[in-house]
Amino acid sequence: MKLIKLFNLRNIYLLLIFFLNQPLYAQSKTFTILDETNQNPIPYTTVYYINTNEGSVSNFDGEVKINLIDNDSLVISHISYEELIIPVQKIQESSTIFLSPKLYQLNEVSVLSFDIEGTIQNTLEQYAEIYHNSEMVRECTYKEYLKVNKQYRRLIQMQLEWWSESYKLPKNLDKLSTFNKLYVNQVEYSKSQSTTDELTTHTSLYTHDIVQYFYLNGLLNSILNYSDFRILAFEESQEDDKILFEATKESGQQLQGNITLDKENQGISYLELIRGLNIPDQKLYLSADDTEATFRVNKIKVSLSFEKNKIDKLVVKQYEIEVAGHLIIQEQTLDLQFGSSLFITKEKERKKGRGKKVYLQKFIYQNLPEKTISNRNSVLLSKEELSFIND
Repeated sequence: MKLIKLFNLRNIYLLLIFFLNQPLYAQSKTFTILDETNQNPIPYTTVYYINTNEGSVSNFDGEVKINLIDNDSLVISHISYEELIIPVQKIQESSTIFLSPKLYQLNEVSVLSFDIEGTIQNTLEQYAEIYHNSEMVRECTYKEYLKVNKQYRRLIQMQLEWWSESYKLPKNLDKLSTFNKLYVNQVEYSKSQSTTDELTTHTSLYTHDIVQYFYLNGLLNSILNYSDFRILAFEESQEDDKILFEATKESGQQLQGNITLDKENQGISYLELIRGLNIPDQKLYLSADDTEATFRVNKIKVSLSFEKNKIDKLVVKQYEIEVAGHLIIQEQTLDLQFGSSLFITKEKERKKGRGKKVYLQKFIYQNLPEKTISNRNSVLLSKEELSFIND
């Protein structure tokens, strides 16, 4: 009997130790993040805890919902604003948070002398020192949309877990499925009003193609395929430098880029690339009777955002891709815009993700889970998105 009692007491003690070492979720809180100079909402602001690096991202209306963790502080960060650190107690007392824009000064000398190709090469050479590059599982909110003539026709939002062996795209993309895996935990919203299945199919990106854009080194190597680099603007603040540049391929394709360099570790903390000129038209066949259509791409935009972790290495926090153009079917022209975004809410150094495995050769919307994992920080839908979902 004494042995049984001692065993039970030991188990209770171990359980108490386990729970004391877990974050305490008191409740959730929704608040809005605004620019203090004009009171406009600030979309895609990263909000995360110092101790756990767990958080969320504000939607297009500047709204964010996050689980509150006792005895911790929130970091509120946006590439164009001064970082703000707030104790959880103050978050509980406020429904609005104001951020101050960073003060940038134009540096005309650097416009003439800055070496964009050399900076990219240096980032690739120092990649392992600048970016957190270990095996990791990232909890994410994934969103995909389609707009036809500026009206939503498809909107999907789901919770994913993204496992990768390291944060470096392999040279051999045939190995991408073994190096990188996605798992669907929960589909939060899924609605489609496409006029035909063919329209839905041809306005989606294969998961295999989407995943490649998650990795900074892949995008940087793609920039080096261009030439004739021109620096359009160079602005600097105390924390970072912003560089706007253009480049051209021999085929005439043009690229516009926006890079933010962290002054402390000389890493790229934000990258935006826009392709917009001389993109080849795509011929499509949309129906059983082989009706020919032409998709004329006007713009392809992709962006990546990063934050520093506890060991001062940069970790990816947001990805976004947007494709805009016109679908020409016989004498009808449709204005199309579609894309996807990934918001990383938590990182864990774990060997495997949870949920239904996503097949990279399928579209994301074809990967639906059988079971769901709840109690996760998620990105709120904007008012426009909610209106489409509830209509």
